[in-house]
Amino acid sequence: GLYQSAHQLDPLDLRTLNNMAEIHLLLGLSQKAAQTLDKSIALGERRAEVLMKASKAHLRAGNGRAAEVYLLRLVAEMPNDFESRIRLAEAIALRFKDSGYKARDLLERAKKSLQAAKALRGKNIDIIRVRAMLSNYGP
Repeated sequence: GLYQSAHQLDPLDLRTLNNMAEIHLLLGLSQKAAQTLDKSIALGERRAEVLMKASKAHLRAGNGRAAEVYLLRLVAEMPNDFESRIRLAEAIALRFKDSGYKARDLLERAKKSLQAAKALRGKNIDIIRVRAMLSNYGP
């Protein structure tokens, strides 16, 4: 309601877009949140927390390729950040899974990303979940 009205008055206001996306996330509207955050980032939003939120929204919506784009930027900026690394592995694993397990290059990239995440934090429930996504093909 109010954020929508504010957005119509000033469609370039990043704060309004980010707040709208937050509400979409709280309501479980991952695709809508992802689209709103895409718009915010296209308008110049560069904060790592917003890039991470956008990647997570895309992951929840099943958009592995879109999530991967943001995560590659985050990994380049913060190579030792576990969250970025494990989400990147997750995004690539999602793409691999969606490919019907035919894209061997995606499998290798997912394995490398997962290994990089494991090197930063040896044991974590997220690592186990991504390994499960890779099924019998995982590392």
